[in-house]
Amino acid sequence: MKKLALPLIGILFPLSVFSQFSLESSSTLPRANDTIVKQCVEYRDPGRSGANVLWDFSELELLDDAYTISYGQIGDSLTGTEHRTTYYYGVSGDSLFFHGYEKNTTWMKYVRPELLLKYPVHYGDSLQSYYQGLGKYCTDLSLDVMGTTDVKADAYGFMVLPSGDTLRHVLRVRSFKRMAEGSDILDLRRFERSLLSPLLPIDSIDCRLSNDTAILEIETFRWYALGYRYPVFETVRGVTVKNKESKEFFAFSFFYSPQEHAYLSDDMVNLALLSVEEVRSRVEKKSVSYDDNENSLGRDILNYNVYWETSDETVRLDYRLSGDAEVAVYLYDMQGRTLVVCPVKNYPDGFYSQEFDFLEMDSGQYLLLMVVNGKRYTEKIIK
Repeated sequence: MKKLALPLIGILFPLSVFSQFSLESSSTLPRANDTIVKQCVEYRDPGRSGANVLWDFSELELLDDAYTISYGQIGDSLTGTEHRTTYYYGVSGDSLFFHGYEKNTTWMKYVRPELLLKYPVHYGDSLQSYYQGLGKYCTDLSLDVMGTTDVKADAYGFMVLPSGDTLRHVLRVRSFKRMAEGSDILDLRRFERSLLSPLLPIDSIDCRLSNDTAILEIETFRWYALGYRYPVFETVRGVTVKNKESKEFFAFSFFYSPQEHAYLSDDMVNLALLSVEEVRSRVEKKSVSYDDNENSLGRDILNYNVYWETSDETVRLDYRLSGDAEVAVYLYDMQGRTLVVCPVKNYPDGFYSQEFDFLEMDSGQYLLLMVVNGKRYTEKIIK
């Protein structure tokens, strides 16, 4: 991993706080005048939820040139600008809201703002919100949008980035947004009145989502790492649902290289977190060297992930061992028949991958079982 030169800042954090990373407003709320670099990469299935996940993105191909996201302040609104589109955010108490966006041709105001995060965010936390927006396209059309957003911190673990950097304390936040949209010929006077009208009842939004002939569903995963204010990785997948049939509309992955988080030079909170994590890591490595066997048996040494390759014919198991271990892997169908056996074998610490060919297998459910030093880990696979 590339190392950052970090000053040791006189802020004390107990070493135990890093056992499970959470999002705090002091360290992860966007700030005016920050700039980060974003780059599109090959799409990757985000994989399983849960604890001790391994996300190995080291093999992903960089697709486009990197570009910047710049944060600013307009009045009480925090702004983020990318690709000539400005997004508006607001903070109220412990909550971060989305207020709308504008670009050359389109203006959209969320009259009922969308709740994005409520701090602090711990693994397992969840929330739901309704949103409603009104806008216009050029001088031709009025636009309306409404729906629901479900947010959950659904996984934490260890990440290997496309740059080869490794991050030990990573929390993933999933956002699932359902959206109904409409448009009409723009009547400017009526449009201005609608901006001042009472909000729609929640029941009306639910009814619109249930009865519209087509809605859009957007699933976004963002990976946050200890010591970085902004996500380090993101996947976004959009699906149109029409007459109860789903069709993928788009799927992207984005990499935010930690080496390009230029704001860090004056982000004292995150500099302190990175400094203490560096010290904690050195202390842990020294303690492990005294008794590797006791350490490996006394804690969970496995991070893993199970996901479909893009072909939808192959399931891939990625795992990382932080110590020597005996590993066996089995694949069963739901009738209990054994389909694949990888017998017990001793492995040193490191990264490993295994693929399972599902091309000839019937649709249905399967069970993947890993046994590591006698501890069992199971994942259900649905084809």
